[in-house]
Amino acid sequence: MGPYPYFLDPDGKNRVIGERAFALLANGPTLADQHVYTTREEHLAHCKYLLRRTHRAAEGKVQLNDENKQFWHAAHCLEELSNPNKKPMDELNEGFYVGFAPCTIDVPV
Repeated sequence: MGPYPYFLDPDGKNRVIGERAFALLANGPTLADQHVYTTREEHLAHCKYLLRRTHRAAEGKVQLNDENKQFWHAAHCLEELSNPNKKPMDELNEGFYVGFAPCTIDVPV
């Protein structure tokens, strides 16, 4: 499917073209407007990235946004990476909601 395999439909007929179009879906008026479909391969790549970033955050090198710092997200990714072949890698069998998560950073005053 090439890079950036995000679609508005499970049949892969309406591809999201580029980062701008993808970003415009974020925090849309309804959840249905924010939903995209992608491949298992893309989902697992996200999980690998999240776990590496979590380690960097533990070292104090980066900040995590409020969604990514939730334990459930890391636990979900560990479960998914433990079962990589539960779905075909190259089919549109994964979905998620596009959004911008807040980033709460404690600043001493």
